[in-house]
Amino acid sequence: MTNNNFSEKENNNKTANNHIDLSKKDNDKKKIYNAISEIDDDLIEEARPKKSEKKRPDFRKWMAAAAAILVFILGVPFLLNLTNLMPGFDEKQAGADPAEVDRKDQQAQSSALEGQISRSDNYGPHLAVNYPGAYAFEDYETRQEIREQNPLSEDFLRAVNDFSFRTAAAVLSENQAGENANYSPLSLYYALAIAGSGAGSETAVELLDLLGTEDAATLNDQSGNLYRRLYFDNEIGKFQMANSLWLDNDFNGQPIEYKDDFVKNAAENYYASSHSVDFSDPETATAMAGWVADNTNGTLQPEVEIDSEQIFSIINTVYFRDQWIVRFDAKKTEPGIFHLVNGEEVEIDFMHQIFGTAGFTVGDGFTRAGLSLKNGGTMHFILPDEGVSPYELISAPEKLEKVLSGGEQLWGEVVWQIPKFDFDTKLDLIQILQKLGINNAFTPEADFSGIT
Repeated sequence: MTNNNFSEKENNNKTANNHIDLSKKDNDKKKIYNAISEIDDDLIEEARPKKSEKKRPDFRKWMAAAAAILVFILGVPFLLNLTNLMPGFDEKQAGADPAEVDRKDQQAQSSALEGQISRSDNYGPHLAVNYPGAYAFEDYETRQEIREQNPLSEDFLRAVNDFSFRTAAAVLSENQAGENANYSPLSLYYALAIAGSGAGSETAVELLDLLGTEDAATLNDQSGNLYRRLYFDNEIGKFQMANSLWLDNDFNGQPIEYKDDFVKNAAENYYASSHSVDFSDPETATAMAGWVADNTNGTLQPEVEIDSEQIFSIINTVYFRDQWIVRFDAKKTEPGIFHLVNGEEVEIDFMHQIFGTAGFTVGDGFTRAGLSLKNGGTMHFILPDEGVSPYELISAPEKLEKVLSGGEQLWGEVVWQIPKFDFDTKLDLIQILQKLGINNAFTPEADFSGIT
């Protein structure tokens, strides 16, 4: 496949950084309301894979739109008159008996959440989580057990796919400057889901509507099942989504109490650790940045900004690493011309590979082909037809869905010329979320009473 007007990344390991801050401006209500300040997306390394199937909703499909290591920081400021009693449990090491992953981890976490703890001086985790147990690459039996233990409904898979198409079209079509952009629907979905699990009234209605679920209980259960089915950590690669809650104990001298059910649910279904911090202390930013680095294997080294009026943050990272099934020969990498969307040309290194007979898809204005990865994913590449702008293909959710899953499948010779490059992305999602129906959360009437 030759290249024209479309930028993709080289490999199968990449990073991004999204940042959402919500700051508290009133303290006369018991509700959380925000002014989400900024979402930044730093894509540092290489591109990543996804697996998409036609006919049946595929929970890997939307992973492809974002392919990488992605970080969300969601700071939610809210109201006081409360005292902070943080639940906690002992930290255990991942890698438990593979046959007892998932449900037994949840039970262990649930029983361990009985204790109460106080803030430590080093901002370490007060409530640490057990990630699903690791299993070997060729342990197909355990892989199948995990699938059976964590069922996913067709409605939920369709909701996640719809969310991915809606938000990706909105985010990517905003980028009219011809710049490279990286966006992870999966990471945004989980960040909003955690926030939604603590929302009430109109705030919850809007969040659940965008997330495509009727109630928070279903959202929590299915998000937990999806997490466990996506997770892997073996000798070939790794996919780990890490979440964390950063909780300030007081605001202006008034103690804050966080609800046990919220923290417990975040740990059990979103694998979110909890950290008690002081947002007026610069060391908090250092601790948060260190957590991001630790959970992305050092790939991300962010500079985290905090606000002394901030009292609550959620950080989400997604780390992905895998290997091509048919690997590129480094000796065949050589310079070539890449055609930019604005008509300009740049010289860049290309990886080369030719498949004498392979499947590819031709649709209205595009050609699509994919490269498979060893842990079951596929990285899809979209090549716009000559004279077709990439923006035409992603201008609406329906068009983006056709680009990623529609078209006529054909067979023939496929010539791969994959450009090697990296880039950073910063995205401001406030207005986009508002256009998608999330309005109440950005007002003083926002209801996050399920958190505190």
